[in-house]
Amino acid sequence: MQVDKGFSGGSWFATLVDALHEGVLVQDGAGRILEANRTASEILRIPLGELVTDPPRLLPWTAAQPDGEPVLSGQTPGQRALAAGEPLLGVIVDVDRAGERIWLEINSVPLDHPDGGGSSVVISSFRDITARVAADRAIRFQAQLLDIAGQAIIAVDAQGLVLYWNKQAEKMYGWSDEEALGRSVAELILPEQTVMLGEEMISQMSAGQTWSSDHWVKRRDGSLFPIFATSTPSLDDHGKLVAIITVATDITERRRTEDQALRLSAIVESSSDAIIGTRPDRTITSWNHGAGALFGYDLDEVLGQPLSMLLAPDADLVVASPGADGFGSCAELETSCVTKAGAPLCVSLSVSAILDHQGELAGLSCIGRDITDRKEHERQAEVDRQKLMEAEKVSEAEAIRRREAERESRAKSEFLSHMSHELRTPLHAVLGFAQILAMDDLTGEQAENLGFIESAGKHLLDLINDVLDISGVESGSLTFSLQPVHLNEVVDDALTLIRPQATARRVSLSTPDDGTDYYVHADRQRLLQVMLNLLSNAVKYNREGGAVDLTFESSGGTVSVAVSDTGAGMSEADLAKLFSPFERLGASATDIEGTGIGLALSRALSREMGGSLTVFSTVGAGSTFTLELPASGPVDVEQTQRLSDVGDVGEVATGNGNVVTVLAIEDDVANIRLLERAMQRVDHVVLLTAIQGSLGLELAADQRPDLILLDLHLPDIPGETVLERLRADPATAAIPVAVCSGDVSSEQRKSCLDRGAAAYLTKPMRLSELYELVEETRARKPLVVGGAFPQREAS
Repeated sequence: MQVDKGFSGGSWFATLVDALHEGVLVQDGAGRILEANRTASEILRIPLGELVTDPPRLLPWTAAQPDGEPVLSGQTPGQRALAAGEPLLGVIVDVDRAGERIWLEINSVPLDHPDGGGSSVVISSFRDITARVAADRAIRFQAQLLDIAGQAIIAVDAQGLVLYWNKQAEKMYGWSDEEALGRSVAELILPEQTVMLGEEMISQMSAGQTWSSDHWVKRRDGSLFPIFATSTPSLDDHGKLVAIITVATDITERRRTEDQALRLSAIVESSSDAIIGTRPDRTITSWNHGAGALFGYDLDEVLGQPLSMLLAPDADLVVASPGADGFGSCAELETSCVTKAGAPLCVSLSVSAILDHQGELAGLSCIGRDITDRKEHERQAEVDRQKLMEAEKVSEAEAIRRREAERESRAKSEFLSHMSHELRTPLHAVLGFAQILAMDDLTGEQAENLGFIESAGKHLLDLINDVLDISGVESGSLTFSLQPVHLNEVVDDALTLIRPQATARRVSLSTPDDGTDYYVHADRQRLLQVMLNLLSNAVKYNREGGAVDLTFESSGGTVSVAVSDTGAGMSEADLAKLFSPFERLGASATDIEGTGIGLALSRALSREMGGSLTVFSTVGAGSTFTLELPASGPVDVEQTQRLSDVGDVGEVATGNGNVVTVLAIEDDVANIRLLERAMQRVDHVVLLTAIQGSLGLELAADQRPDLILLDLHLPDIPGETVLERLRADPATAAIPVAVCSGDVSSEQRKSCLDRGAAAYLTKPMRLSELYELVEETRARKPLVVGGAFPQREAS
């Protein structure tokens, strides 16, 4: 054996391994054989010096059983075990040994290299099982041939454990093949008085002799019955017994025939079934009373006549000849017959071959029963079944139409809910600021103008409510607020949100730090949505411990940001389908979450903002998504609010005196400004704002506000999720939450209240409702449904 002393520890180990009767190989991850013993060389017929080589020698494995798939690079048992990091035992491999096909059984165990270098190796031991495979195949082949016979066929190994159990054995002994396989045949079928018989059979089988006997066996229920059994041994190349195949016939009837011939004759004669006996040439030799009643012939009219006289002109009677094992066969068939009077009959026949003591065909036994009425009932039942199937088809079609109607109804409801939010949210700002202005001292003309605004706004609200109730309303396009946006800040906000996900998968995030500020003309919320999608995908579809790099570039009036990952990459075929809605490119078979619509939506949002979203990918090297948008001048810092700055509210007195702290989790800038103006008109109110759900959760836990105003449509996580987390966190569970949403559907309102919302306010809301909330909070009145803060309807 070639010895790496750093691994094996000495020549005594090599001597020990060389003494094994199994081949032993030690391989590294590249498949290089580090060590091999002499048995491995002898089994593979490869000189020892040629096994331990660098570069690695290609071992002669060709296919792995039972799947029979070719063994390719990286798929050998050892490499599979090393890749999985766990033992791979009992793999059977088809080997081409210098043109000779042999079979090996391989056990592979990975382990760390003892030298402490950090590399891993796999130790594989294997042995030649060609003889066993050949024997197993011979047994299976014989079992397949014998399974078509009418006798019970059982194959056991040398220890008497069941290897094969055919259908007739199931019927005869009462044990299914699943119950019988692997169990002792003596335990299953041999009564105590015949256990010695089993030992005699094993002894005779071991000597390579066929064994036959009439003896008693038992069924599963313990009842005994006689069988005639013939057992044949299967020996390996060394004459060792490896299996026994036994063919058994239940001879209960034969013994009863021998012992009770007169009684059976009386039974046959008195049977209402037609029982007919024939010679091998099918001339009638016996005819019972039931046959006469069925066909109308007397005995003297049919004796010596051909059996075909009973068959209709287009009928035939096919009965198999005796098998090579000397046993006859039985056939169950339905055939057309005719009575002496010419009336048609449908007869169920059980035709058995009768054999003499030499196993030669002595005649046929035919048992017939009139099934004319039954066949008519079956025909009528088939007609009824067809009618039922037609009715079921109609019912299924109706169910499909009903499901489609329900789907369309759900789609309409979802559309109405979305449009409710999109239309009512800006109207909330219009009417809200109108209410703010109404609180000021106005001239007569100003008050009149404001009245027109409020009247028109309320009229518009009524129109919106009416339109949303029309079932035929069609979908409108998304609205965008395009303005100068500081791209660096949006990217930083997206990275802040995505960093926990990256940390969980050990994916590093890096951005250039060249001190350059980039500005684009875009909708800040939609831009953040696109960046979150690109970064989330870059992390989700990356390899564990991979990297995500972001780069900026400004050229020709455009600014681009590229997101590159070190994932598996995509083929040209996959890239062609990448931006199709709901196309996940095989990710649905994994545990990666997603709907398959994110990239399609991101590209659509990019185009609506006057930009583009492109991708470049190399299989095995990763992908790069590039978002390009029109360049813009610097941002007016008062037009936007950075995620990292939202929570910087300083020290706030909460719950002391008459000071009320209100946290508004709202992403619409206009609505935030409205809340700021509204709260400025109330004494001792501190307003905190957060445009992200995640930041709102952090502020709520840190500042412990007295009241939370929560919008449902947030850019990072749904408002419903924010509500559930607020209720689940002990630090915020007692803080009353008033949901403020443009969704007026009763389902959404009920869902929020069921999740623990104290109140549900629909946009546009009256500022008097908002002030009432603040004053009730100041008075420390609990926010409960039906209590101080009842469910509020939209104005």
